[in-house]
Amino acid sequence: MGLILLRIFVFAPMRFVYERIFGWRIVGDFAADKFIGVFAPHTSRWDFILMWYGAIVTERFPNWLGKQELFENPIMGKLYRRFGGIPVDRDNPLTALKQMIRSVKQMDRLTLLINPEGTRQYSDHWKKGFHFVAHKTKTPLILMSLDYSKKTITISEPFYTNSDIDVDMEIIRAFYDGVVGANPERTAPITLVPNES
Repeated sequence: MGLILLRIFVFAPMRFVYERIFGWRIVGDFAADKFIGVFAPHTSRWDFILMWYGAIVTERFPNWLGKQELFENPIMGKLYRRFGGIPVDRDNPLTALKQMIRSVKQMDRLTLLINPEGTRQYSDHWKKGFHFVAHKTKTPLILMSLDYSKKTITISEPFYTNSDIDVDMEIIRAFYDGVVGANPERTAPITLVPNES
């Protein structure tokens, strides 16, 4: 009964607004119960909204990373966790990675969407924490492209990471080839900085 009500009052209205009014469409589906989603390019505030839209209209409620101070309040912290929040220490990247790995391992159902550029301003590389966490937890990656030129969110099939990150980066580059962000001049090249988490 609950799923029927969600479909009527949440999923269907959102799909109508974004597809019929704003003209966006989704290609693909989230074909895994537990995955780390990589969305790119991230060059606009609208990307976050579109990312959530892509998850919700395919009947998934996304998880999100938040600074751990947000979760310290006993009431709000419980609420944030209830709505998919995962606390991390953003001032300490190594600790944040360990917290993410622990949280991902503990969850049976996960829709953790991450932007590896880490900012909507221009960056000259991607951060590789998403790959590290996926590999350490044996959780598949699903790629999401936000193509403003076609008003299309494309969702890849899930795939498990290789021990050779360079092999996976070739797959990722091919998936995002030709995708146009809201502000193309801010799009980061899909490359990594050695020894960076």
